[in-house]
Amino acid sequence: MSRPGAWGRVWNLLTKSLIDAPPKKYIAEDSFGNKFYEFQKSRSNITRGYDPPASGQQHAPTIEWESWLKGTRRFPPSEEEIFLNRRRQQAQALQDTVTEKRAPHIGTTGKGFADIDRPKQFPKYDDLETTPGAKPGSGTGDHLVTIDHKRCKHDAWPAQDLVKQFEQIRDNPNPTAVFFTCMDSRMLPARFTQSQVGDMFVVRNSGNMIPHAQNYGMSGFEVSVTTEPAALELAVKRGGIKHVIVCGHADCKAINTLFNLHQCPKNFDPESPMDHWLRRHGFTSIQKLENRLKSDPEKPLTFLSDFPYFSFEAVIDAKNEFNVEDKLSQINTLQQLENIASHGFLREFLESGTVNLHAMWFDIYTGNMFMFSKPRKMFVLVDEESVEGLIQEVDPSSGSTSP
Repeated sequence: MSRPGAWGRVWNLLTKSLIDAPPKKYIAEDSFGNKFYEFQKSRSNITRGYDPPASGQQHAPTIEWESWLKGTRRFPPSEEEIFLNRRRQQAQALQDTVTEKRAPHIGTTGKGFADIDRPKQFPKYDDLETTPGAKPGSGTGDHLVTIDHKRCKHDAWPAQDLVKQFEQIRDNPNPTAVFFTCMDSRMLPARFTQSQVGDMFVVRNSGNMIPHAQNYGMSGFEVSVTTEPAALELAVKRGGIKHVIVCGHADCKAINTLFNLHQCPKNFDPESPMDHWLRRHGFTSIQKLENRLKSDPEKPLTFLSDFPYFSFEAVIDAKNEFNVEDKLSQINTLQQLENIASHGFLREFLESGTVNLHAMWFDIYTGNMFMFSKPRKMFVLVDEESVEGLIQEVDPSSGSTSP
């Protein structure tokens, strides 16, 4: 028997695939009559699709179903989920309409950041030498920082000390915390926490935000592929750390932008990744700020979680010592604790008490560090009088007594 030609072999493969094709398994039908199905050729080879209604007007699948068809989410969406997502979008649109009506009454030029009309208050460091040998304020080196290699090697760069630290923890690093903070260049986590090599994981982004588990894309409830939840899993689930810390700060440019977008929605740039990031993940903080500004300053805000132990209340700046953007920054910092607790892969660690969540806030102009105290429902200045009580709250086994 002669061997079939090339076309014959292709035809045989085609007919065989048609004969062996697995049957469609219908999963669900949406409100438009689209019937969604999948068929599994192997454990890792799953094809998904949908059949439009045979008659009547045809509608494209919703974005939730599109995510399922593309394989970016494992489970199909429910009608309840789709309904809730539409409600969120409508609430956002309504909020934008309200703030647009108020926009003409606020003091802004509408050109961008919330502090654009205010004098800049960035700290000046006259002793900071950007170009060795240049006189302060001469402007030399404004666009290029020159490195004095000799001085860097022998004076400023503690290479030998760092090498010793790396050698000590090279094969067995033992970090005890993961530290989420803003990417602002004025924030130096290792310096104000006095941490050493191997002490903690550090994750930095615009506005020290950790997305809520229900906030991935417009469809929600998807498996996230963003940095922050991945860092949480690496540090907590795989690294065994005991403390998750979120640290915000005063005069945060990301938070200033978020507040400006709230006040003037027309400033939103659809092509700006940062505007999308802040608006999507800062909306809940904005809502809490509105509640704070409309109520008694001493009335606490409520932060809810699926875990009762991690639900808490907070009084934000009861003495009105900070401006509205810094109030929002403190609220945003606390909101991240609620967001962290929403992730399912942390459930067993939170329920067992093997991981604790903490919030800190840094005033870049005074150098004061504040730590949130759940029993006191407020940010507490870390000083000689409060430090022992705060240590006792963080680690009850320390033996310290509260002041």
